[in-house]
Amino acid sequence: MLTFTLVSIFTNFVTCLLLSIFFLTLGKKYIYFLLFNINLCIWSFFYILYLTASCPETAEIYARINCASIVFITFLFFRVAIIVSNIKVKPIFNRINLLSALSLSILMFTPIMVSGVKPFFVFKFIPDVTIFYSLYYIYTIFFMIYGHLLLYKSIKFNYKNKFIFYGCIVSWLGGLTTLLPYLSIPSYPFLNILVSIYTTFVTYALIKHRIFENSILIIKILSKFFSIIILIISYLFSLHIFHLLKLNNQNFEIIFSLIYLVSSFELYIILCNKFDSIFESKTTLRSYEKENLRYYINKKFLDVIKLSNLFNHTKYLIKSKMGITINSFYISNYLYESDNSNKKSFIKYYGHDIKN
Repeated sequence: MLTFTLVSIFTNFVTCLLLSIFFLTLGKKYIYFLLFNINLCIWSFFYILYLTASCPETAEIYARINCASIVFITFLFFRVAIIVSNIKVKPIFNRINLLSALSLSILMFTPIMVSGVKPFFVFKFIPDVTIFYSLYYIYTIFFMIYGHLLLYKSIKFNYKNKFIFYGCIVSWLGGLTTLLPYLSIPSYPFLNILVSIYTTFVTYALIKHRIFENSILIIKILSKFFSIIILIISYLFSLHIFHLLKLNNQNFEIIFSLIYLVSSFELYIILCNKFDSIFESKTTLRSYEKENLRYYINKKFLDVIKLSNLFNHTKYLIKSKMGITINSFYISNYLYESDNSNKKSFIKYYGHDIKN
């Protein structure tokens, strides 16, 4: 059972890491989604470390960091739910969420929440939590339910949120089983692997509903991947050359590693841009922002009177902004009565259409 648990946690780590790289390509709009997945990586990483630690002192340090990251899973999930659902909540809930997360995460490093580590079934070490750990359960249950309600309400306005909602339900179902041993419940975290399924739902929602154009997304991911690989290989190759030249002095390696680390940030940007240009030269598709595209449509199309001009404007817009050539399209319009009630409902629906 220990091997299965470690494999499932490592799978969670890898899938969340890949999804984090995915979100890096989407810009600042998805910063909380990115932070949420990075925190899941931290949680998984220190989960593995305290389960495989050789002494209780080391295991306790890893367990406390793991418990602190668990708190931020709840905090970031609620922030993601607000942003994805696009539903405003009262500021008091955001303040409570932030203050609770900061307070609980700090307390995880004190005996108030975690008194140490203890053995549990085949696990040598798990966190030995106190009665005050119940404060975390209360905090998590409240904001977990609230966040899912926000996502559920937003489904009727934004269809892709259905997949994110299902993914979060499955993920929390699996993640909560890791807390059962903390409650002295004789049960293994056998559903922990479900956290990986969350990444599948979210990735499908993002790609299927064209938040970012698929081919461009693949280009961005490949560029970052190859850039990181080249930087790692060049670093290891340089160390190998130093060893061959018998320059393997420890102080020299530390100085070289620091210099390489600082310079690698600039090299990473240069390599990404270079790979972007190489990959983009192989495709006619272009990256584009939805908001800019809508702004351009609203600005340019207001003065269009003839349908032939509308076709030319549309053809030029899609060709210049998206790199796609169209030959034909059709136009449909809404019919509604002239009374005020129906007119208001039409405007509301149309505005919602533009927004999403």
